[in-house]
Amino acid sequence: MKRLNLLLLKIIYMLFYFVYIVSSRFEKNKKISKFFLKFNNYIVKKRVKERVGKVCVLLPHCIQNYNCIYKITSVTDNCRSCGECGIGDILKLKKTQGVDIKVVTGGTLARKHLKETKPYFVVAVACERDLISGIYDAFPLPVYGLFNKRPNGPCINTEMEAEEIEHILNEFRNG
Repeated sequence: MKRLNLLLLKIIYMLFYFVYIVSSRFEKNKKISKFFLKFNNYIVKKRVKERVGKVCVLLPHCIQNYNCIYKITSVTDNCRSCGECGIGDILKLKKTQGVDIKVVTGGTLARKHLKETKPYFVVAVACERDLISGIYDAFPLPVYGLFNKRPNGPCINTEMEAEEIEHILNEFRNG
């Protein structure tokens, strides 16, 4: 029965992803990506019933201040928590929440990290396109998605509040 549910869910994800790709040529794309993310996050909350196991938080490299000389894509401990970007606050969750936090430069590194670490579930932050395709690629691994904020446009000095990630982690931890 569980296998049948996963197969049905995979078909639904495939249909959503197809509609998302087709809609990328139209203005409705943002609405579809928001709808897909709400649907996905709802499903993830239902699927992750036992709130135990290794949790991974995936972040895009563009969340770090572009001018920072302490690059954190290889080693997050390089961060000096200077306050120029939100990375320092997010990295504190590594200690307070006991989660694996990885900053990646793209989908290939994200998939590689997930394959190596085999988390129970993932909280992923990215722009619409990368997040939607990443959730689809990672299936059946439950990936709770959060769109990053892009006050400076795409791929440079994007933002995500540590509190938002912490709230999601607490929600899963406390059921």
